[in-house]
Amino acid sequence: MTARAWLLGAGIAVAFPALVHLLLTAASRIMNADDTGDFAYHDTTFAVYRMGWTGDIALGLFAFTAYVLIFVLSRTKK
Repeated sequence: MTARAWLLGAGIAVAFPALVHLLLTAASRIMNADDTGDFAYHDTTFAVYRMGWTGDIALGLFAFTAYVLIFVLSRTKK
């Protein structure tokens, strides 16, 4: 793989967890728009705020691994 391909993979690995976090936050806010109960708020935001660094790193590694596999498989078919 070229340096450019590695940089693209690293960018995807950084952007993917951020995108997932933003989507979960948006879904949580939409689901809690009309509800003021503490339990409903806690239940829907649990996935967003408890994901933490470990979840971010795991999602990043998953995205990078998927990118590398797709890149390698696309190169071997040619």
